[in-house]
Amino acid sequence: MSLSTAALESHLCTTLKAWLCSAHSPPQTDCTTCQAAILYSDIAGFTPFVDSYAKTGKDGLDQLGRILNDVISAYAEGVYGQGGDIVSIAGDAFLCIWPASSNLELKDAVLKATAAGWTIQERMKKLNLQHRTNLLSRAGVAVGEAEIAFVGGHHGRWDVLVSGPALTDAFAAEHGAAPGEILLTKSAFEQVRQSVWGIEKPLGMAVVGLDAPPPLIQPLPRIPRDVLMRHVPPAVKDIQMDLDMNWLAEARRLSVVMTKIPALRDIPGPADVRLMTVDEISRRFQEIVIGLEGYARLECDEKGTHLLALWGLQGHAHENDAVRALEAAHALSPALRNLQLDSGIGITTGHALCGAFGSDLRRHFMFHGNVINLASRLMMHASNQTTCDKPTMQSAAQRHAFRPLDPIRVKGREDWIPIYLPGLGTRLPQDRMQASGSIGRDPEFNELTGAWDSVRDGGVGRLFLLEADAGL
Repeated sequence: MSLSTAALESHLCTTLKAWLCSAHSPPQTDCTTCQAAILYSDIAGFTPFVDSYAKTGKDGLDQLGRILNDVISAYAEGVYGQGGDIVSIAGDAFLCIWPASSNLELKDAVLKATAAGWTIQERMKKLNLQHRTNLLSRAGVAVGEAEIAFVGGHHGRWDVLVSGPALTDAFAAEHGAAPGEILLTKSAFEQVRQSVWGIEKPLGMAVVGLDAPPPLIQPLPRIPRDVLMRHVPPAVKDIQMDLDMNWLAEARRLSVVMTKIPALRDIPGPADVRLMTVDEISRRFQEIVIGLEGYARLECDEKGTHLLALWGLQGHAHENDAVRALEAAHALSPALRNLQLDSGIGITTGHALCGAFGSDLRRHFMFHGNVINLASRLMMHASNQTTCDKPTMQSAAQRHAFRPLDPIRVKGREDWIPIYLPGLGTRLPQDRMQASGSIGRDPEFNELTGAWDSVRDGGVGRLFLLEADAGL
């Protein structure tokens, strides 16, 4: 049975769904500026928490999948229950927005954003009791001007890009919050000081209580199924499952490409030029990655806005995924230079947690693991060049040449990380390419060769079905 429309719609944020319903046909690049309340939240210690479960095998992954379903559901209930929208999820970081059209609405938006953060923390307490965990969210709430842009559009697939002073202030507030704390910026607290009380801190007010508005989940926009299918991750579209079944966690070997793009306000020129610059690089990124049969999306967190591409997802793996990632970076580099964007590109290969988690309010196709974190670090480390890790170099060494660079230290890792500069487009001669052979498939190989020998000697033929990811 195919996924329900509600399950597909949950992968799109309300902001995008509403725009797709109201936009011209076909939609065109667009940007609006508004006053808004922003809630930015993440989960303390999430990466080691995920790693600890991922290392325990299938049972650990199944349990982790149930926890992640509950985590995203907790955020969705808190945000959508107060009329907000989760516009971006990057790892364990949630970016949520409440646009307002008047000062009265703005005050109400800040209170709802604060109430959403409070509800999330209450849900997390129940989650911890149920799963015997100790996950603590921390959140920053800010208010001010926000720009909401719709970019990309390759084959009808659009991304939402949020930027502006309110976003910057929310990042700073979240950074100043302790685990289990909601920190309002001073300007946000001024909007709701009659309904929220707390403890003053250098960056704002840490909430200890509030008169929360009653939860009210608004009807969500409905869009045609064919439009939905353009925005749902390919691995999700291929799933056939019972409507009441959740897809639990899976560990997969991925090749990852990440590059940072500037915020709209950081690009020189008038507003229309800035928007077209971001749209052009987003669309070009989609064209390149989709053309190489990868998955592309735009994400936003405290490190900024970045483009993420992956190869190796369920049903879409190739034996040369690392080569495809390198070729994508090679094709993207001229586009970045032509637009005068000083952006590094990080490429990594390794295992990561994959899965679609959440509820019909909001789902997210998540990738989490050191391979994703390292790609982000390489992206930030490399200035106007492409660097990759050792597993990527080893996977593509028969197709490309590499030059070793000085090892680097990155946040979250105690060891030195070997990195390489790819010599993209420098394929090795065919006579230097060697077959890698198979590992751990001797019984299957012996049965196949035995059947072949029998047919060659006049015996009866047999039918074999080989089922595995590409490259296995």
